[in-house]
Amino acid sequence: MSLFFEGHEDHVSIIKHRDGLECDACDRSFGDVFSCGECKFIVHKKCVFMFDIQEIFDHPSHDGHCLKLLTTGAPDYTDQKCHLCGKKTKRLLYHCSDCKLNLDIDCIIDHICARSPLKMPWHHHPLIKVEHGNNMLCDFCNESGIDYCCPRCRFMIHERCVFVFDSPEITHPSHVRHPLKLLSNGAPDYTNLKCHICGDATGNLLYHCDICKFNLDMRCAVRKPTPVALSDVKVHEHTLTLMPRLISFVCDACGMKGDRAPYFGISSSPKQENKSMTVLNCCQTIHLHGHFA
Repeated sequence: MSLFFEGHEDHVSIIKHRDGLECDACDRSFGDVFSCGECKFIVHKKCVFMFDIQEIFDHPSHDGHCLKLLTTGAPDYTDQKCHLCGKKTKRLLYHCSDCKLNLDIDCIIDHICARSPLKMPWHHHPLIKVEHGNNMLCDFCNESGIDYCCPRCRFMIHERCVFVFDSPEITHPSHVRHPLKLLSNGAPDYTNLKCHICGDATGNLLYHCDICKFNLDMRCAVRKPTPVALSDVKVHEHTLTLMPRLISFVCDACGMKGDRAPYFGISSSPKQENKSMTVLNCCQTIHLHGHFA
């Protein structure tokens, strides 16, 4: 697939890579990238917003001259290092031809964030408006065509999704002991990085409990909450209750192993005690309707 970026005269192509390729804007390796064969740059989808900012005239370190986005690396007649942080610049950078000055993307992002008026109570960095977000996915609804981006976190969201979050904290029925805090730059490294209910990757946007190291993705928290109890299911005559924690077990309905959030039902009598576990995440593709219809 070939397309154009606004302000860039050459075609760019989408490259899908399982392990990710190093980006010439952010220095990180993740996700699909855009590549320009002429300029030899690679840029993540989440870094494409830089092409919306072709020129900067008011950078505090170089006020009065134009800093222009370059996509072919620093000119040979200049120092290849960033004049602010001293790091070696990559293919994407900002350059002043009058002063032979180079600034890397990270140092430019500090300025972009400082002048942005869009500040949300649930995110610790300002968001910026993105003009060409058709190929980028919203971190809330996972649909394409985003409107806003956090330059620091590379967090993406639709305008219609920004105001879903009235509060940076919620009380959720799957974790009633403590409030869950909204995070927008991914799950903390000290936790299991997947949702504790469904087992899917949480992405940038999730709810989290610091005390329990509990993570809940947007699907389970807001878009399609998992019921905390199930009644009248054919696999068990009693009510099944969600156990929202990481726990190893074998599902009594399908025989598959699970590692989190089973439904647990207990029936007791003087002579016999039966325990039945049914897991939600092992049934998402085949067994879900078979268990709970």
